Formats: sequence, C-alpha cells, structure tokens
Amino acid sequence: MEVCNRNIGKINFKKKLVLGTMKLKNNFGSSKELAKFLIYAHQKGINQLHVSREYHSYPLLLKSLKLIKKKFKFIIKLAEPEDINMKFSLRKFKSKFKKYSNDLGKNNIQTIQWVDRYKLNNLKKYFIYKEEILSKIENVIKQYKKEKKIKFFYFFPYHITKNLLGIHPYIDGITCYRNINNYKYDSFAKKYKFKIIAIRILGGDKKFMKKINFKKLIMFNLKNNLISKVIIGANNKNQLDKILKVF
Repeated sequence: MEVCNRNIGKINFKKKLVLGTMKLKNNFGSSKELAKFLIYAHQKGINQLHVSREYHSYPLLLKSLKLIKKKFKFIIKLAEPEDINMKFSLRKFKSKFKKYSNDLGKNNIQTIQWVDRYKLNNLKKYFIYKEEILSKIENVIKQYKKEKKIKFFYFFPYHITKNLLGIHPYIDGITCYRNINNYKYDSFAKKYKFKIIAIRILGGDKKFMKKINFKKLIMFNLKNNLISKVIIGANNKNQLDKILKVF
C-alpha cells in the first residue's frame, strides 16, 4: 500500500510540472538538438511547455516542435500591452492569441497567462482602468473557453494589481514568482479563490538558497494545493533529471 501511495504522489507531482523555454536557445544550437531534448522530457512525463513570443528561443522552439510527433500542451505568455506606457488593446490581444493558436495548434493551448504591463502611479485611476479592462476582456475569455480554445485564464500581478475592485469568476488564477523565500501573493490568491502558477521557484537570495536542501526548494511549491502548475527552468537532461529525482 505504501508503494502505491508513493506512486500516486509521483504522478500528481509530474502533472504540475511545466518546462520553461525562455533560455533554451542558450543551450541548444539547432532545432534537431532541441527536438531531442523535448522528446526526452516528454518521455519523462513532462508534456507541458511555458512559451512566449517575446523569448529569443521561440522561433527555434517552433522549428523543433515540427520535427517531433510528441504532443505538448502550452501555457502562453500573452503580453498586452507590452510597454508600461501603452494601454490595453482588445484587438491586439485577440490578434496575438490567434498568432499563438496558428503557431502551436488550435487545440494545444491550455492556459493564457496574460501580462498587462501598463503602469499608472495614481492608485485610484489605475483601479478604474484595471476594472474596465477586466470587464472588457471577460466575454472574449468566456468565448475562448466555450469554444475549447483554452481551459484556463491566469494573469500576472504586475505593479499594483495585487488588489482588485471586483470579483471575476472567469479568472482562474495568477502567475507569480514563488519560492521558499517569497510567497507574498498566497493571501491574495486565497482571498479571490485563485490558483497559482509558480515561476522562479529557485529564486531569491542566493546565499540563503544555498543553505536550503534542493528537494525542499522544489517540493515547497509542488506539495502546496494552492499551486496548479510549477514552471521549471531545466535546460538540459542533467538539470531535468536532477529535478525529477526529487520525487
């Protein structure tokens, strides 16, 4: 019985793991090399990728995906607006999603991670702006879900967005930096009944982190029910194996 329970734990933890792709171009010189690594990751049970058209690795990743038969599901980082001085455009948002859909396949995008970089120092005005955008985007997200173009909608709490004016049931959660040294958005997520996609799970003060057991750093997010997905920055087989050996 003990072995069965342990195996169930392994399966559940692996389902939470998502391979980050931001730095893959730094480690792979060709699409064939990267394709081999992606196949290896898939064989190890990692079938979800976190991608962004802003990453230098994105064109290489697309070429690599065309070389393999393995199917991946994707969390897409969709930045709109991309600049702190620009306001949100629903037209651009929909256009960017369509490009992702064309690149990755219409049925392969599981989650939108929306990033709104617009910055406004006036707190009251910013809340009004943010609420208008959350209301404007609602019908689009509901339609995407209805048409099964996505399953989940998360947003990144940039600037002062850790507070909201209203309740928006179509939002499934937030994406944020979360590690053993930084979990400041937990209370916010609980307040709005959000799940969390955790990134930079090994981040924080390097001297402090070196004192912590590697397994403890990884499991800090994996074992927490508040966390739906954990994005891991494994850029080669050895790094991936090191993470998977934790459980």
